[in-house]
Amino acid sequence: METKRPDLVNAVPPYGHVICSEKWRDSPLIQGLKDGDVRVLFEADLGVADLLLPGRSSVLFLSEAEVVGGGYRRRAVRYRAGGGLQQLVLVQRGPLSLQEFPGLQRFVVLDLGLALLPVAGATEAAQLIAQMVGV
Repeated sequence: METKRPDLVNAVPPYGHVICSEKWRDSPLIQGLKDGDVRVLFEADLGVADLLLPGRSSVLFLSEAEVVGGGYRRRAVRYRAGGGLQQLVLVQRGPLSLQEFPGLQRFVVLDLGLALLPVAGATEAAQLIAQMVGV
């Protein structure tokens, strides 16, 4: 009988490192983190969070496609239920998602009580995460 590995919600990477979900491996977000001298460790069983940061912080990154498609609601609810000390939702805000952003903001901040930061794209998100990691 095969045993499932538990989610790595309680994993804490060392300063200057992030643990990232495997699905972001070849993305501009990861390239931006590496350009910012952040060491990235990949994990397939990360759970709902996209990134784990030092200091028991986690990040859920919502792309513009997820916002426009409306697929963010279930992920955000699962992320909130997953717990963690400091939870942050980064959302890519672009020309396609301008109309949906107020509804997303209301849902994430007021309904779920999570911190929300809009970013222009993956490069800006990588710069913000690099600052949070302390590089």
